Amino acid sequence: VVTMNGAYRCTDIFDGVGLYSKVGLWGTKVATFSLFRCRHSDSSRRWYISIVSPNHPPGTVHDTDIFTAVADGDEHETPPERGWRAVVGSGIEGAAPMVMWIPDLSSASSSSTSSKHNHALVMMKHAKRCNVCRTNIVTHVMVPCGHACVCTPCARSMMERSAASGEPAVCPVGICVKVESIMRLRNLVLEDECMP
Repeated sequence: VVTMNGAYRCTDIFDGVGLYSKVGLWGTKVATFSLFRCRHSDSSRRWYISIVSPNHPPGTVHDTDIFTAVADGDEHETPPERGWRAVVGSGIEGAAPMVMWIPDLSSASSSSTSSKHNHALVMMKHAKRCNVCRTNIVTHVMVPCGHACVCTPCARSMMERSAASGEPAVCPVGICVKVESIMRLRNLVLEDECMP
């Protein structure tokens, strides 16, 4: 599952909503993981994390489906946070991912459409602890790097130290640009792939 963790960028529209993609390893081969919603012949809709076969649209028997979740069918639906299940026969065991849709604040839309799907990140994660105190659950994300890596008390402390010193905060992952702001995540439990 670790190879599927990370940022999924909106690369297309499928079934009227965003289709998100990320390149990673599947076994020993490089694969493109796709996160998409599809309509079934009975008119029900489901979200899938799959490897879509080249030269075929998503949602066919040619896909290698890995995880699935029930879709609510809303016109402006984003991937569900919870409720994901491994697809039988996928070879995946253990905890299913949690998925988070967040706007990509580092990109300005150059498209004439104003759809929220133009700039999106989907983070697929499992539970993790704060990179600073290593005790509390992660509740905040660093902007602009996007690392979700600190809890509420540590985020508050970082902001207070930054305000007192006049210096920007530094992302605790340690490989990033200076932090412009620290945003609270709502109703999420995350794991950052940079976490050891």
